[in-house]
Amino acid sequence: MLRTLLPALALLLGAAPAPGLRSFPIERPATLAGRPTGGQLPIVHATVAGRPGIFLFDTGANQTVLSPDFADAAGLTQRTAIAGRDSSGAQITANPVEMVRQVDLAIGEARYRLARAVVTRMTMLDSLGIDGVVSAQSLVGPDCLRIDFAKGVATSAPPASPVCTLDGVAVPVGPDDMARATVTAGGASGPFLLDSGAWRTSLPANLLPDAPRLGGERHGGVSGVARTSDLIGPVTLNLGGRDLRLAQARRAPPGKGGVIGFDLLSSAILVLRPGQPALLALP
Repeated sequence: MLRTLLPALALLLGAAPAPGLRSFPIERPATLAGRPTGGQLPIVHATVAGRPGIFLFDTGANQTVLSPDFADAAGLTQRTAIAGRDSSGAQITANPVEMVRQVDLAIGEARYRLARAVVTRMTMLDSLGIDGVVSAQSLVGPDCLRIDFAKGVATSAPPASPVCTLDGVAVPVGPDDMARATVTAGGASGPFLLDSGAWRTSLPANLLPDAPRLGGERHGGVSGVARTSDLIGPVTLNLGGRDLRLAQARRAPPGKGGVIGFDLLSSAILVLRPGQPALLALP
């Protein structure tokens, strides 16, 4: 009996990981390449095809993305041209988009074999010295991925593990592997993409249309398309019966859905499960 209990006791005490678990740290640096980020970006130090780099850890991307310079330096030169879009749905037209298959990725003690990765220039991230985007979704299957942004750790585990359970809101995952939670505000509701790569939460036009305008903010994604969106606030959103209050949020471009950004996800736990809804818990 004692031998049976020892591994579980060691896990609870933090002395050793349970068998089958792979974990890696998520950092929130105040600066990148000498530029202030205010700890608003989740960053992982990963090795891709044997080459170390700095990557944005993005729950709003369904594919891992590498910069062309990094891919070339890693020897990933066998690439196929494809069409691509960023998480906002914008067509990536400013830069060529290519795909590379069967890519080895290591983060901390975790090792993964990606079926594919996208190679394109990430205009808005280049100035921060970021080598790419690690998609959380690309690390799911056959294991789940539990992401504790508050503690700064992500863990892969077999689906039957307690790591893959969470007392939180079930979030549908669409055919594009993206998790979208239903958010209500001012008597209206809509799906919000869970996007740790977005600095701010943004609201579609039908939610709180009369919220006070605070100014404008310039932003953009992997597509290289820069936009200026209205900043609104304060706003109160409801997710799973819980009120979420933000001093500031963006107004999404016309026709675009909402986004739950890192301003809220930075304190969340998110469990991504293969073939099942994601689970989300906010403090």
